[in-house]
Amino acid sequence: MSFSKVNFKPAQYYKGKECYVAYHVVNPFTKQWVRKKIKVNHIHKPSERQRYASMLVYTINEKLYDGWNPFLDDIGGSGCPSLRVAVEEFVSLKAKSLRPDSMRCYRSWADSFLTWLDEHGLSDDYVALFSRENAVRYMRYLELRGMVSKTYNNYLTFMSTLFLYFVKREYIRDNPFDRIDRKRVESKVRNIIPSDVRHLIFDYFNDHCPTYIYLMILCYRYLIRPKEALMIRVGFIDFAEGLVTLPPDITKNHRWRTVALGDDVMSYFRTLSVFDSDFYVFSSRYLPGTRLLTTRETGKTWAVMRNDLNLPSNFQFYSLKDTGITEMLESGMPSKMVKDLADHSSLEITERYLHKTNAKKILEQNKLSF
Repeated sequence: MSFSKVNFKPAQYYKGKECYVAYHVVNPFTKQWVRKKIKVNHIHKPSERQRYASMLVYTINEKLYDGWNPFLDDIGGSGCPSLRVAVEEFVSLKAKSLRPDSMRCYRSWADSFLTWLDEHGLSDDYVALFSRENAVRYMRYLELRGMVSKTYNNYLTFMSTLFLYFVKREYIRDNPFDRIDRKRVESKVRNIIPSDVRHLIFDYFNDHCPTYIYLMILCYRYLIRPKEALMIRVGFIDFAEGLVTLPPDITKNHRWRTVALGDDVMSYFRTLSVFDSDFYVFSSRYLPGTRLLTTRETGKTWAVMRNDLNLPSNFQFYSLKDTGITEMLESGMPSKMVKDLADHSSLEITERYLHKTNAKKILEQNKLSF
């Protein structure tokens, strides 16, 4: 249900036996026009009454043109913009601080919500009128689209963040998404790429795109996330010490991260010292350049290889990092060292990779027979 964007008629001063200021507004609950009247007869002197009425007319009209509606005084707040206007305001604000990949997600989540609002005639409704019932209906709509639990939870997080912003801006009193439960996410399945398969992949890219190999090594041996690796600039590399330092604005955990690199990568990286420090190490065709690649593009390159070699689809590019972590732990490297290299937020996350290894070791020691 929606109503016209022009939802008021300006205030005017009426003189006669009864003197008053009147204006018309749409009641957002009933969608009906309502006339509001403020009497000024209590001011006996005509000149003072005129002056007071003029000031009242000016004040009321300024508030009306600013989006104020008297019916929302008790439930909403400042400005009372429409849902569409408020959502676009939030997205524009986020565009100033988010990385491109994150911004694409925010834009996609916002567009999904705006499409749903349009389909249900709610786009022009005040933010303050969006109820918990509407929130439940929207999340039910997403659920029926068949999205996995993790994706559903991402949408819910976005909607909670969006309406928390509206609460802080005093567009609405309470966050209607606050009490909606997240879905249980199944444990991540970690696929390990065997050594013989990695050799096939290495030989393939050695023939088709040698620089892609260094991207794979950063992920497998040095446990740098694909997105972070793509954002490495030439200026991040210490050519003398063999170090790459990732600043907080590109790391997942938003903290400085320095990784020591061996000759398997540095032998190539040292050839890049002639390039501008702002160049990305992996740009178009995985050569140094000014264009920031996306993980989607690197994923497509990986998918072509996987198809050409007839490898199973569960061998993802990110499986390289899972493989590296698992093999380091199995080799006896302390969990704390692996945690630091992988930039995990807690040791618990790192030790999840030990479950299969520990289970096999227990079986080797278990000599019982019935």
